[in-house]
Amino acid sequence: MRPLVPIDYSTEELQRISGANPKDVKVDIDRERSRRSSGKQNLRDRDWNDDESSHSKDESREKMHDRNIDREKGREDKPKTGNKKLLDAKQLIDMIPKTKEELFVYEINWDVYDKHHLHERMRPWISKKITEFPGEEEATLVDYIVSCIKDHVQASTMLEMLQSILDDEAEMFVLKTWRMLIFEIKKVETGLSMKSKS
Repeated sequence: MRPLVPIDYSTEELQRISGANPKDVKVDIDRERSRRSSGKQNLRDRDWNDDESSHSKDESREKMHDRNIDREKGREDKPKTGNKKLLDAKQLIDMIPKTKEELFVYEINWDVYDKHHLHERMRPWISKKITEFPGEEEATLVDYIVSCIKDHVQASTMLEMLQSILDDEAEMFVLKTWRMLIFEIKKVETGLSMKSKS
């Protein structure tokens, strides 16, 4: 079925049909044409606005998509600072000797230890470990171990001194303590301790 198309009568034709005054008919015809054309204009405007709106929405979506892709690429390209610190700490830990023989011959940088008062960083860790081994906190034992390390005692000597107190756990404790000591010194040497404070 074909769409209906309004018939545009001339002023004279309308006058003949309706028998009305030609001026009134002309005004009515002009009003009707104006209404139709404004209706068509409104439809065109609405269609254009819809197109423009959907176009801007599409552009918006594309921009958001591009931003998300850029954001994802940025995440892949540069590691997060927190992850970087963890990575650095993990790399340091991997550099520390693991066997008893390697730890006992490792050259400790006592200058860095003394200059940065690392015994204060070691104290809470030693206290925690001592609590784990015998099962209770012994402040005098913690003070004794911290003072021995402050006096630059060698690991083998520390093991001999603690063997009578900690029995079988003495060796494991000394190995862990020496690894922690080396880690703290390396943190200062590499600047990781400064990064973790900021």
